[in-house]
Amino acid sequence: MEQNENEKVIEETTETVETSASKPSESVTEETAAAESAPAAAVRRKRKRPYAEPIGAAYLLLLLIGIVAVILAGIRVGKSVFSNEKEIEKLELKLYPVLMYDPVPFETVSDADPVFLLQSSITSVMYSDKRESYPIDNNGMMTIPVTDINVEAVALFGPDVVLTHRNFDSFEMTFRYDYSNQCYRVPASSIYGYYIPQIESMKKVDKGVYELRVGYVANTGSYSFDAMGKRFSPTPDKYMTYVVVKNKKDYYISAIRDAETAENPTETH
Repeated sequence: MEQNENEKVIEETTETVETSASKPSESVTEETAAAESAPAAAVRRKRKRPYAEPIGAAYLLLLLIGIVAVILAGIRVGKSVFSNEKEIEKLELKLYPVLMYDPVPFETVSDADPVFLLQSSITSVMYSDKRESYPIDNNGMMTIPVTDINVEAVALFGPDVVLTHRNFDSFEMTFRYDYSNQCYRVPASSIYGYYIPQIESMKKVDKGVYELRVGYVANTGSYSFDAMGKRFSPTPDKYMTYVVVKNKKDYYISAIRDAETAENPTETH
């Protein structure tokens, strides 16, 4: 009887050892399969990546442009209505790529900081309708032809503007000038500036020349509602006078002055 029990224990022990021995083999098989499938998964991920970053950068740019338009519309709520309201709104959009950098005042465009003229012109192109035609690489950098930037500079600052093309940094981002291909490679995510423009008045001082009293509203992202949910217009941090010249149906900036140095108006527009 005791011998039969011992034989049974031996059989159970042998069976347990065999079962345990078989488990590492199964584990190795699973690991091998996972290792074999890993390169394929990596390839699939790699194939997706070239498109993800450019699309993401382009989406961020479009989203930012939309936000700026909404903010500009929001800060006008509660202000006195101009007889040429649409023209004022158009001017605010035009001023945004300039005012956002809080430029140093100048009397002629030749006195303006060359880097400021360049970065404002590039930013204006990035906010223009042409932005969708510019290619974006895998690093989220947009390629913009120098010719388009030069044209935009004239639209912003008039026919006397001359850009000095170079590499420069802005808001911790680098703008690369490619001399060989005559283009710039700039971050497609765009730039969110210090201020949003709020035009308080537009006064004629000469034939085709106007002074804009422009409020610098701190750019915090949203201005449509206050804490109580009521619409409001924020108080600008400061004011500057922008002198603009009418050029057919558009305007260009000829000077930026401290508000107190502005000329007396001869006619209200």
